[in-house]
Amino acid sequence: KITSKFNSILGFRINNHSTYGFHATPQLSFMYRLSQFKLRASYSAGYKSPTLKELYMDFSPVSIIYLHGNENLKPEISNYFSASIEYSKSNVNGSLSYYHNRVKNMIVEVNDLNSIEDWYYLNINKKTIVNGLELAFYTKLNYGFSLNGMYNYNRTEIDTTNLQVWGIYTHSAVFKIVHEYKRKKYRLTTSLNCKYLGDLFYHRVDQVTAERTGETIPGHMIWKLVTSQQFIPGINIKLGIDNIFNFSEKEYFIGINPGRRLFAGINIDIHKIKLSNKN
Repeated sequence: KITSKFNSILGFRINNHSTYGFHATPQLSFMYRLSQFKLRASYSAGYKSPTLKELYMDFSPVSIIYLHGNENLKPEISNYFSASIEYSKSNVNGSLSYYHNRVKNMIVEVNDLNSIEDWYYLNINKKTIVNGLELAFYTKLNYGFSLNGMYNYNRTEIDTTNLQVWGIYTHSAVFKIVHEYKRKKYRLTTSLNCKYLGDLFYHRVDQVTAERTGETIPGHMIWKLVTSQQFIPGINIKLGIDNIFNFSEKEYFIGINPGRRLFAGINIDIHKIKLSNKN
């Protein structure tokens, strides 16, 4: 604690791997309070050795994919920087964050050009740079309504190439509107949720020529409506519709979603149920 408004955290982690040796990862962060604002900045080094699965295992996570380990993988090393500003007052909270991550030897899963079923773990031999922006907000409105949401922008670049990193969405967002109605012992909570995932880039690699090609999977949205009713304390009945607009993607299997689903459930908390004297 440097002053009443300014503090910092310093730390480090030491790794000693039987194969890859010794590696230290420091981290440093600062926070400054200014009225209803909080300003933050941080740096951290990262280190990740390959897992046993990534090194040695050949297995099938789902019936249409066969994933092969790679004994020649190297550890991932990264340098991460971030800065953010947060505002908080009564029923409103919002934040804006920027981050920059530089990763060496990133471990990725790539598809064999000659076989759609075969996937391999590989190191990206060039430095991978990830720039991101995150916007989050929450506000409580009148008449029992509240809103919250988050938007993420990610831009990945592999040095001197036009390739992006597999599995990272450039744009993604979540949004939720909630309404609460209370009257004596009855409570009704209704929430409408939307999850948006933008275009997804992935690349395939030829195991003989090492040639890589890229494809883009179109983005999509999933909407969900949930109601929760409490008639007496301790008993909640939930009803809802998941994937309201019946989205289903059967070509790339980015999310194995069966389409629109209706669901119902009941939750009983015996510690909150108030029994009469006769019982």
